[in-house]
Amino acid sequence: MSMPFGSPFIRKIMSYQRFSQMLKAIHYLDYSAYSAYELQKLKDENPFFPVEGLCRDLEERYQNLYQIHRNVDIDEQTIPWKGRHQCRCYMSKKPEKWHFKLFALNDSTNGYMSRFYLYKGRKEQRPGDIPATLWPYKQLITEDMRDKNYIIATDNWFTSMEAVEYILSTNNQLVGTVRKNRRNIPKRQIMNTKTKRGTIKQSKTEINGRNVFFTSWMDTKDVYFLSTFQGKKATTTRKSFNKTNNQWGLQQINAPSIANLYNKIMCGTDSCDHRLSLYRSKVKSRSWIPRIIIHFLTVSAFNAYILYKESNKLGKYNFLTYLKTLVMQLVEEYLDLRSGGTITGQPPAKNTKKMWEKNPLRWTGKHAPIILKPDNHRIRGRCLICGRQTTIQCKECHVYLCLEVDDEEGRNHWEKHHSKESLLQSHHETKTSNDDGGDDDDEDEWEDEDN
Repeated sequence: MSMPFGSPFIRKIMSYQRFSQMLKAIHYLDYSAYSAYELQKLKDENPFFPVEGLCRDLEERYQNLYQIHRNVDIDEQTIPWKGRHQCRCYMSKKPEKWHFKLFALNDSTNGYMSRFYLYKGRKEQRPGDIPATLWPYKQLITEDMRDKNYIIATDNWFTSMEAVEYILSTNNQLVGTVRKNRRNIPKRQIMNTKTKRGTIKQSKTEINGRNVFFTSWMDTKDVYFLSTFQGKKATTTRKSFNKTNNQWGLQQINAPSIANLYNKIMCGTDSCDHRLSLYRSKVKSRSWIPRIIIHFLTVSAFNAYILYKESNKLGKYNFLTYLKTLVMQLVEEYLDLRSGGTITGQPPAKNTKKMWEKNPLRWTGKHAPIILKPDNHRIRGRCLICGRQTTIQCKECHVYLCLEVDDEEGRNHWEKHHSKESLLQSHHETKTSNDDGGDDDDEDEWEDEDN
């Protein structure tokens, strides 16, 4: 499906001035309903108060429209932002080093984002007796998720014995990697560097009458899992270096089944974040509010893509194709108003006669001459046909053309450009006529000198 995206396509929808005004005015909260004192108080309590209502409304809509599958994961997601804000985070190992951070609960099957909240740093309203690693569970696992036996996957920053205890209290399951320096972790299961690759150790304990399993596995380095159900011994394929023939190859090694299950579930948030990064808007703004609003509009489009794909049982239907269709449906009426119909062609990348020679846009569509006068000063450009300076531009083609009706030289290149005549032929004839005229003038000068 070929789509005319690019700056010519955007110009068909709205002008640059209108886009700039809309970008400055994009907000979700009506500031006029609050006094200056009330706004400052809201800012002190919640640094994201201008978009907090949007986040809560979208989260409620995401939960009502789609029932997530049994396997879900909790992870962090980033919104790129290098401007000033007290909640801006920096992590050197992230693709976007300067960013806003949010915690999200996503469906592991398709990446659908169901629940989320923005990280507020020091302004986080977290009770002192709740650890920072446990707080995302409290925020994201709502009452409607209790007693549903969800399998929740987390990475080693979130996983702890306190998290396991809380998940079991909600009658759900947990599997995640865990750091070996966490409290209440059996130290005898910690492996050293001399442990053979493929070694598996497992121990069991009880929390409120429920079994909790700690699994140690030596891959290229030691990996530790904490889960509420027991894993079995299995095998996995890993790259290994064969010292006999000095080559890399694939090798079957022992691995706990809990590792394969963890890799299968711990992919929802990363899948969503990856797809959003591919088609993230590059609009620049000094205000952080448009950046967050545009991010969640993209998330909404991605969730809508999941709903559309599953409801229509579409197999190989990618996110980009859905975005193109969505954009065309949203702007179709504006294209009709501004250009009198859908786009039949678009200007070439460069305004040259060779590029315009076979472009159907110059003899189709509605063309009108305009004179650009910003600040009451005319803008001049070079005529596409003859190269002379002119102030007249085609509104549709965005090229300068001579339109001198009463000119003795006949510099009316408007009709030549907007017809099927060869532009190269027209330019050659014009240049030849100018050269002939120059020779006649020179001959007259010589005759005057002779007389």
